[in-house]
Amino acid sequence: MEDWHGRALRLGATVAELRSARRHADESRRLTPGRRMRRSLPGPPPIDIPWDRVADQLAAALRSLAETAHENPRFAAPTEQALGALATLLRSAADVCAVDTDRSVGGCGDKDLADRALDAARTAGARLASLLTDPEHGTTASLGELTAATTRLLDDLERAKDHSGQPYASRAS
Repeated sequence: MEDWHGRALRLGATVAELRSARRHADESRRLTPGRRMRRSLPGPPPIDIPWDRVADQLAAALRSLAETAHENPRFAAPTEQALGALATLLRSAADVCAVDTDRSVGGCGDKDLADRALDAARTAGARLASLLTDPEHGTTASLGELTAATTRLLDDLERAKDHSGQPYASRAS
């Protein structure tokens, strides 16, 4: 569990390094004297912005989950039902990210897969949120934190755009 949280934090650092490299390249391009003599092409779209937010939300969700796995947890662990919904949501989010990864390295990416994965993630997120109001399901602080973090994750995945600037999926809800 702690390893997942550490990897999520490193993902955020990787995206921050990408942003820093992009700023450095933009500054170099701006200061190059020969650029005024040539036509300059626009730089790449800032794809790191939405993915930075996705990484932050992923780290928040995993931090909440990791806090329940300590020897002396602050909060009770989510139920198996909540963990199942969370697993489905995170697997589907990973599928959306994999499509973007394929696109970022020159592949065409499977837009249908991204749409299906985002729909599955939304369904799992709704199932997770419904547990908060289920009187038979013990609502815990960790479930509330996970629901909030995954709702923000889904919102940020929804806003993430592919390299052509088109949303992955239109809002169905």
